[in-house]
Amino acid sequence: MPRWLESRGVCLSATGPLARRGTLRLADLAERPMVGLAQEVSPVERCFRAVDPRPDGTRVRYTDHHVSRVESLLSAVSFDGAIAFLPAVAAELFPRPDILYRTVADLEPCAFGVVWPERDGENCVGVTALADVCRRLRDQGGLPSGTMRRPDEVLPPTVRD
Repeated sequence: MPRWLESRGVCLSATGPLARRGTLRLADLAERPMVGLAQEVSPVERCFRAVDPRPDGTRVRYTDHHVSRVESLLSAVSFDGAIAFLPAVAAELFPRPDILYRTVADLEPCAFGVVWPERDGENCVGVTALADVCRRLRDQGGLPSGTMRRPDEVLPPTVRD
């Protein structure tokens, strides 16, 4: 179960034909190619990120780019006129004069949470350090109640727009 949900929007070139529009719909974006993601991204994640297929069954057209970093994705959007769907927070984290972020009314949100597998009771050093920091923050009141839980606990997601 995700810890929180974040609305998603589309990022597009500031000089493209859709730049003057406010809220968009998936149908408005049907002719725009999506920035292709690197092969190491799972097919399930690629389809979710691109909404492929679209609700009407239409398959998405992808660019020849195979990006694995947000910065590369944004550059592809600004140069090629392609689009990409990102969490709404991307507008705050990656402001650029050549990119616009727009709301897509019928785009489902994305879910966030931190999950890691334990193998024989061992975690990697980085995951262990992250868990320790989260526990300290929780114990000091710096994390909301329910932020950390056992894998068998199910919590309702928090919606963030």
